[in-house]
Amino acid sequence: MFSEAMARKQTRPVRRGAEHHPTGDVLTVDDAWKFEVRAEMSRRGWDQKTLASKIDSSEGAVTKLLKPGVSQSRIARKVHDLFKWPAIDETLGVRAFLDSKLDAFIKAWPELTDEQRAAILTLARSSAPKNSSGS
Repeated sequence: MFSEAMARKQTRPVRRGAEHHPTGDVLTVDDAWKFEVRAEMSRRGWDQKTLASKIDSSEGAVTKLLKPGVSQSRIARKVHDLFKWPAIDETLGVRAFLDSKLDAFIKAWPELTDEQRAAILTLARSSAPKNSSGS
């Protein structure tokens, strides 16, 4: 036999919080950009949940953004702006931004210690997308 409370509970609609859908420009990002994001998060000691809170987004949206492969996202620009990276010229795209980062990295490499180089390579290997060839 059901009580009145149980009857009310069964008919009460499930309420969820307001869903937030990002707005703004869509930015196309690739694995190299995602690697830079992961590296910056690591430098700051952040996890995906922390990044999500900083850009007023969900952890799921950040997880989706950082999945391997080229993707388009409305939160990518928020991430880019949060890290105070140079503005992306849409005619050049993300690749030009990353090429400038790579140039700076190549110039800095000779000045790094063996320990620093090993740490960078470890981070790169752990952040690289896995492929099916097993390499």
